[in-house]
Amino acid sequence: MRVASYNIHGCRGWGARRDVGRIAAVLREIDADVVGLQEVESRRARSPVDQAMELAAMLGMHCIEGPLMLEAAGWYGNAVLSRWPAEAARRVRFDHHGKEARGAVVCDVAAPGRKSWRVINTHLDLRSRMRRRQFEPLLRDLTIGTPRPTVLLGDFNEWWPYSSNLSVLRRHMRLPFAPATFPSRVPLLCLDRIALLGCRLEGRIRRHDTPRARRASDHLPIWADLVADS
Repeated sequence: MRVASYNIHGCRGWGARRDVGRIAAVLREIDADVVGLQEVESRRARSPVDQAMELAAMLGMHCIEGPLMLEAAGWYGNAVLSRWPAEAARRVRFDHHGKEARGAVVCDVAAPGRKSWRVINTHLDLRSRMRRRQFEPLLRDLTIGTPRPTVLLGDFNEWWPYSSNLSVLRRHMRLPFAPATFPSRVPLLCLDRIALLGCRLEGRIRRHDTPRARRASDHLPIWADLVADS
C-alpha cells in the first residue's frame, strides 16, 4: 500500500493563491492509495469549495473528513482520502491544544489482500507540551480492536529527531527517517512523518519535491510504500 501525508495549507501556494487543482495534480504524481491531508478548508470566507470533497472527486477517491473548526456551513481540519472504502471512521478532537483546535482522523481501510489497515492522520500542536498530551490518545488507538497493520501519519510539528515526544512514540511504533518538508521552497525542517506498527517500509520515506509541489503549498508531501508484517 502506498501512503502519503500532505499539509496542503488550505490549497494556498505561491502568491497566496488557492488552487485545489494544483494540489490534485501533485497527488496524481504521487499516486498514493491512502492520503492524509492537513489544513483542509471549506469555510466560505477562505475557500469557495469543500476542498476535501473536491480533491476526492478529482482523484476518484473516498473521503473521510475530520472537521476541527466550524464556520457556518464550512469547516477546517484534517481529511483522509482512500482508493478503497473506509470502515469504522472516527474523528478525534484533542482536549489539550493551543489557540488552534487539533485532532485526528482514525479509520480502517479495506485494502485488497488484507482484512484492513488502520490509518491515523493527525496535525499536532506547535507547542511541545501540548504535543506530548496529544500523543496519548493517538497511542491508545494502537491497541483498540483486532491487531492490524497501522499507519500514523501527519504534520507532527516535531522538527528535532531526538525530541522526547518522538522518543515516546518510538517505544510503540517504528519511526523511520523522514526528509525535510518545510518550507517547501527550501525544505529545512522535518515536520511531516510516517510511523508504523505491524507493517514496514518497502524502500524509504520519500519527499515529493517537484516544481509544482514547491508552488502548491508551504509543505512538500511525503510518501512511502508499505507491506504488512508476516
